[in-house]
Amino acid sequence: MMGASRTLVLMYHQIEPSGVPDGWVPNALADARYGVGLSDFREQMDIIRDRKIPVVRLSDCLEGSAGSREPLSIVVTFDDGYASDLELAAPILEKLGIPATFFLTTGHLDRPGMLTGNQARDLARFPHFELGSHGVTHRFLSHLSPEDLFRELQDSFGTISELSGSKHVSLSAPGGRTSPLVARAVEEAGFRSLCTSRPGLFLDGGDRFSIPRLPIMKNPSISHFQALLDPNSLSFRLDSWVRSSKNLVRTALELPRTKTGRKER
Repeated sequence: MMGASRTLVLMYHQIEPSGVPDGWVPNALADARYGVGLSDFREQMDIIRDRKIPVVRLSDCLEGSAGSREPLSIVVTFDDGYASDLELAAPILEKLGIPATFFLTTGHLDRPGMLTGNQARDLARFPHFELGSHGVTHRFLSHLSPEDLFRELQDSFGTISELSGSKHVSLSAPGGRTSPLVARAVEEAGFRSLCTSRPGLFLDGGDRFSIPRLPIMKNPSISHFQALLDPNSLSFRLDSWVRSSKNLVRTALELPRTKTGRKER
């Protein structure tokens, strides 16, 4: 069976427990702007289910085995590896039958607010969930020297393979920072694909080492979230334009650092 012709890849981070104050984060790695409240997340997943948009794991999308050919499918992803992946998101996803891909920062496992190694294994046991890599240290891959990039990729690949029991591992670039050099290194390290923060849709036959994603931010209105699920909507096109413009500016500002190979931290 052929996969969907277009795939919208959603990018989540931490899910906020009910009752936390404004600006709450589980730890210093997290950015409060990306914290989606538990009730908002539940409503968003209900919307996806009710609209009957096919939802698949990233690996199924890459295999083209998601099912019948549809005009649009969705992939739900989570970055960083917060404890809320298992404690808050997983029960909702499992109840609704929504698959998901969880990208873990392997060097942050077992830290406060993050998944433990055993919790990561528990996630991997869900039949519709899968683990991916978000690097080891969360340093921006495009800022690393070739030697550090090699170690970051090899070490994270090995940890995710051990936790998931699979050699089919995809990677999400920390901060969305990537480059042709990074993409080539990711492929050579044996990863199956590379997810970015580039706006747009992943098309059949597209570059699997430059997969676009749509970040879901804090407190989106329901109408705005619904519009973002429609690639033909003004909200989706405006979001893509704004993020493309920001990425161009950011790339221009970071180019000298990338050329010198200096690290983010």
